[in-house]
Amino acid sequence: MPSTPQLSRGARTRHRVLDAAARLLAKDPGASLGEIAAAAGIGRTTVHRHYPTRDDLLQALAFDALAAIAEGVGEVPMATEAPERALLALATALLPLGPRVSWLANERSLTANREVLAGFERVARPLSELVEREQAAGRFAAHLAPHWVVQVFVAVLCAAWEAVDNGELAPKAAPELVVETVLRGVAR
Repeated sequence: MPSTPQLSRGARTRHRVLDAAARLLAKDPGASLGEIAAAAGIGRTTVHRHYPTRDDLLQALAFDALAAIAEGVGEVPMATEAPERALLALATALLPLGPRVSWLANERSLTANREVLAGFERVARPLSELVEREQAAGRFAAHLAPHWVVQVFVAVLCAAWEAVDNGELAPKAAPELVVETVLRGVAR
């Protein structure tokens, strides 16, 4: 989230809440609004003023995470790069977002939110298209549904975020490990 002096006080507060919520929910998916407020260094009533319910906060946080992911995906020439290079560039672009977006992997309350699901489908589309191209060319196993391969990529990326966060994996080694793990699973 941009943190610039041009943001209004309310916008800066919303950003603080979203940052704190993403960090806290990644570690404790059941964190309450009060715990999120404490992590943001503000009062619970201030959080409620911006996000009246936990669902409102989760939706705003999901849209923020999807915007960050879309920006990372947009940096990668998925349609023109070789799959190995495209996936490596994608993992490299998305891994630094771990603290901001990893909470999404454990948040089940958003699975029925059509807007969030549509946002995920939009950001996943370039990867799905890459999988479809590689399947048509005979380089990826054709029996694996593209959405499954995308889910596997996301799951391995989440595992890498967690391993980096726990100090079990060097951040620079993570993108290659993600790509190797995924490609060995989908190669023909």
